[in-house]
Amino acid sequence: MKSLIKRWIKRYDARRRVTGHHEFQSRQSHHSTLVMVLAGHKPELWQAVSKRLKTHLPKNCDVCIISAGVKSAHISAQCADLQWSYLHTKTPCPNLAMNLAITYHSAADDILKIDEDIFIGHNFLEGLFQIRTHALSVNRHRVGAVAPLLNVNGFSYRLLLEELNVLDAYQAEFGKAYQACGGIPAFEDGEAAKWLWNNSLPFDHMVERVSKRPLGYHIVPHRFSIGAILFTRSFWQKMGHFKVPYGGAVLGVDEVQFCHHCFNSAQHLIVANNVFAGHWSFGPQAEVMNEHSKHLLPHLDVK
Repeated sequence: MKSLIKRWIKRYDARRRVTGHHEFQSRQSHHSTLVMVLAGHKPELWQAVSKRLKTHLPKNCDVCIISAGVKSAHISAQCADLQWSYLHTKTPCPNLAMNLAITYHSAADDILKIDEDIFIGHNFLEGLFQIRTHALSVNRHRVGAVAPLLNVNGFSYRLLLEELNVLDAYQAEFGKAYQACGGIPAFEDGEAAKWLWNNSLPFDHMVERVSKRPLGYHIVPHRFSIGAILFTRSFWQKMGHFKVPYGGAVLGVDEVQFCHHCFNSAQHLIVANNVFAGHWSFGPQAEVMNEHSKHLLPHLDVK
């Protein structure tokens, strides 16, 4: 009897991961690559973020903007204009929304997931594909996912500090530049995020500078923020889709599950040496970064 109940619960949980009240406005062209962008909760950033997506994403991919728990008339109209798909869910659960988007885009074998506070530049997606191909050609590591070098990120911020030769200056201001997911200024201190952003300008010059670095990657040895991540449909399927917590939105569930699956299946999560993107901030840094936005956002406009 217990075994039967466990099987029933497992099947019910699996159905919940791809079932929920939603609306999908499909404009897909059935490309092999899906770019899904979680949006609708940071409207102050969306104009600059979406403009960069429009400018720098290649044409041979399907783009789906996802709003979990909200419906944005502005984003819906923008998607219609740009021929992007738009999906919104009633429940504020990004995991459900992502599962639905991937399910609808059945032709997509590769999935790029981006949060609405990620700023991309020239050859962003192409660069991630290049790094994955390179890593697989080395015949040393199985690759679960590829991420860019982000400025405000607990792992890759130190790589950027070293690239810019400003590690000592940062440590003089904020202490030891440990690589970790939490418990460090790069994750919790708004002034640290502001400092990292000020040293990421001019933004497109930084994109170009990093793109000229040698082809290579770093393996992430700890939990990693998955605000911008490239993975495969097969990875998602073997992971059992993203978990949909009971009670709706629970922040970080997708991240913990994603990283656990990488480590547990011995598929490395790698960060590209030569693909740069900007991450606006983490939650504890929001107040300082919002105050800094009037200065910073004009630098992120696409000329």
